[in-house]
Amino acid sequence: MQWDIKLAAMLNKRFSMQWGHKHDSLFKNSEDVEMWNQIWFEGLSGISVDVIKPALLEAGLNFAWPPSLAEFRELCEKHNGMLDIDTAFELAMRGDKNNALVEHLLKKLAGDDRWKMGTTDDRFHLFKKYYQKERIDGRNEMVKLSLQVKEISESKNRIEGPDVKKKHKILNQKT
Repeated sequence: MQWDIKLAAMLNKRFSMQWGHKHDSLFKNSEDVEMWNQIWFEGLSGISVDVIKPALLEAGLNFAWPPSLAEFRELCEKHNGMLDIDTAFELAMRGDKNNALVEHLLKKLAGDDRWKMGTTDDRFHLFKKYYQKERIDGRNEMVKLSLQVKEISESKNRIEGPDVKKKHKILNQKT
């Protein structure tokens, strides 16, 4: 199922049911509702419809007020397997290139002296700048990269299965 304006309208209705007047008070008239639907439709482009339900459930459990578009998109990306910035930065600092997203960002940072010689704080701010820019400019590319990671780990789990993992764990403990 692809995103369309009807799904955004359904999301709007769900927010209304979930948060009541806290959500509904945003709208003065039907034009405001239509504008919200359009903005959220555009803002959630590239997000798989499959992650909306778990994102809604998490938002309902953790948000006293309806989430902003940015907050909700983050929840969707999280449920789509995308790394949050802190985890991505931690992997980047270790030079871990097993994650396609981190590898992509490290390639972009490679020529920047601030990344090579900066303090951890400086490096975090620089990494954050690149991460956020990619989320905006390369949103669909980052989603594709995160999905590749998710697909690889899921296929690895299917290939190895729980019994093989247990055997590896037992063997590693004995050595």
